[in-house]
Amino acid sequence: MKVVVASDSFKGSLTSMQVGQAVRRELDRLDDDSTCAILPMADGGEGTVEAVSQAEGAALVRCQVAGPLGDPVEAAVALMNRSDEEHAGQGQASRGWTFGALDGEDGTGQAVGVRGGEGCTRGRGEELSSGRPSAHGKCPALNSKAAVIEMASASGLTLVPPAERNPLRTSTFGTGQLIRRALDAGARTLLIAVGGSATNDGGMGCLQALGVRFRDAEGHELAGTGSDLGRVCAVDLSGIDDRLAECEVRVLSDVDNPLLGPHGAAATFAPQKGANAQQVRQLEDGMREYARVMAHALGTDFSGLPGTGAAGGLGFALQAVLHGRFVLGAQEIIRLVGLDQALVGADLCFTGEGHADEQTSHGKVVSCVAQHCRERGVPCIALVGGCSANVAALEAAGVTAVVPCLHEPIGLDEAIRDASANVAWSARQALRLFMAGRECPHPTGLRERRVSRCDG
Repeated sequence: MKVVVASDSFKGSLTSMQVGQAVRRELDRLDDDSTCAILPMADGGEGTVEAVSQAEGAALVRCQVAGPLGDPVEAAVALMNRSDEEHAGQGQASRGWTFGALDGEDGTGQAVGVRGGEGCTRGRGEELSSGRPSAHGKCPALNSKAAVIEMASASGLTLVPPAERNPLRTSTFGTGQLIRRALDAGARTLLIAVGGSATNDGGMGCLQALGVRFRDAEGHELAGTGSDLGRVCAVDLSGIDDRLAECEVRVLSDVDNPLLGPHGAAATFAPQKGANAQQVRQLEDGMREYARVMAHALGTDFSGLPGTGAAGGLGFALQAVLHGRFVLGAQEIIRLVGLDQALVGADLCFTGEGHADEQTSHGKVVSCVAQHCRERGVPCIALVGGCSANVAALEAAGVTAVVPCLHEPIGLDEAIRDASANVAWSARQALRLFMAGRECPHPTGLRERRVSRCDG
């Protein structure tokens, strides 16, 4: 029997790979002749770089960049070689993308200047280690043409202590630094995952790191935080990194909100990042002024495009200035890791997430994986830590069955602690039922026989 596991992470407890490993252990115990392909998944938020790197062992560049509040944080960029443009996105990731080794004269990384710290190392999935700058002061050239960048690793909400969360103070500057690291590495296709942000700066900080300058009415350069949005009077694009003109940029997200209005960046997402009602109004007013100034500088108003409100307006900056193309994050990861190819000849697929809710059927990993399974006639079982979703909507999306991983009432801390065992237990029950069903007559045949006996 061939089984595919393409699950999202269980936030706070299990990575996508760990979910797959739990399923594989149970499958091995039940069927020695089985095969199990684990394809780590993500939807454009936290875990995107990890999913891509674990799927095919991507080369990682680990850097120290500015966090949301300016303190140095460790982040990583996943680097890939585009070996065959014609096959990109078809079959296994390695047919269109290969994950290359890192080249360099001295085997060290680049010193990266950030607010409060510097340093960069690189390696194939290795831990961060100290490195010295190369002779050229740049990251040594990498045998790579594409990069996956996760803004949450540089500008994410989890990097800010709950008591300090305030989108008026945070910036996407570190995300811009990650983009520059990818450019230094030779990447010219940038896949930027924008979920999980702590910011509402309209992407100002990111653009500043790439050479754009924002000034107030007195000509002073602004810091590029959310509180600066309404103070922007002039935008200088002349210093933007020339290499961006050579790039294809894809913005990976699971939301399509516009920049402004009741469904915009401030109104929808700022409260989740620590903003109170007054601060939300300040951010909305500032964002509207910022969008007006940007429209004047660019000659076009991009604020109404789908996805411009993602990541507190980072989606706006990436689309308006970097000419990024908005794509559904889960579908892009599915393409990168080669899910369609893995499903060829598969008997069963497991997907899942920590908590299935009303959003699960709208562009999240579970619904996207289920859609691909349905198109290929592969049953799809969703393992979930909790479920408040409309199960009928998930079934309509292609999920064959939703299987909760908790089989008795327990507290959240205990559920997180025992997550691997709980996933394994539920996977085992689902596998046993599936195997038993394969040995029985088709349910349709059983129903037809019952009906015929009643009619007789």
